[in-house]
Amino acid sequence: MDCYVRFARPDGSTAAGLLEGDRIAVIAEPFWERTERTGESLDLADVRLLPPCEPRSIVCVGLNYASHLGGQPAPCLLCASDAAGDLTRVGVGGGRWCGGEGGGGG
Repeated sequence: MDCYVRFARPDGSTAAGLLEGDRIAVIAEPFWERTERTGESLDLADVRLLPPCEPRSIVCVGLNYASHLGGQPAPCLLCASDAAGDLTRVGVGGGRWCGGEGGGGG
């Protein structure tokens, strides 16, 4: 099975390739249309592996620090700031909902 990777070269440019042992065979962009090799091959040790795609947004919540809250209310979970317009509400069992008009929970 082919193992496709996305990586950053030492100069910071990004590309996709096929992992072949400890080397990466660079493939032409856009890689989702074809897997044509460019002829460039790089040592795996010389590149930085990246996530398979660039995320549009990253949502993460630290729920492992409840003991450190010291009686403060549970954190408010939002997908975007109030400045971004309408919010998509995100909730977790036992958590508060935030956002909407006035920024309050409900």
